[in-house]
Amino acid sequence: MKKIIAGILAFTTVFTMLTGCGKKESSSVSSSETFAQPNHSENIEDAIKDYLAAYKNEDLNKIAYFSYPTEFVDTGIECDSHFLEPLSIDDQIGKNVIYKSILKKEKMSDDDIAQIKKNLIECEAMLNIMKKYGNDLSDITEEDKKAALNAKDTKYNITEAYDVEVNVECELEDRVINHWGIQMYYIENDGWKVGIEQRS
Repeated sequence: MKKIIAGILAFTTVFTMLTGCGKKESSSVSSSETFAQPNHSENIEDAIKDYLAAYKNEDLNKIAYFSYPTEFVDTGIECDSHFLEPLSIDDQIGKNVIYKSILKKEKMSDDDIAQIKKNLIECEAMLNIMKKYGNDLSDITEEDKKAALNAKDTKYNITEAYDVEVNVECELEDRVINHWGIQMYYIENDGWKVGIEQRS
């Protein structure tokens, strides 16, 4: 399986990204003025349609909200306007994908759910660091760094989680993609999120 843009960046990657930014002026423009806001559709099919539409439109901002907890994205953007720059999509696929229907929906395995929860723990740990230190981590204490790296629990509650096989229409120069496998999970009070994807 391959992580495209969806799924949570590893905590160490985000941590390194923010550390490397150095001290900057915080953006004076709020995320609500600059970036697309998250979609809170209660319907899994509508959420998948919206996600694939964002993929087709190369809307990295909206895709980020499908990939991370909303508060994490908002705080990251407020701390650093370059927060989303490491994200990318396959332009050729993105411009051509068209949603057709859901072919199959099965409950996600316990192991996969456990991995997503681990990612959410890392996300919340980074969120707490960003809230406390902004985009300047030069003053971060060893105690806070250790607490973040050793976090064991998260406030994010997954209420539903599925492996979904989607029928799509996507004609490329070298092949045709008809199936798009997507992990979909619902965070209470936040909405549907997208995990690992697999295409064939």
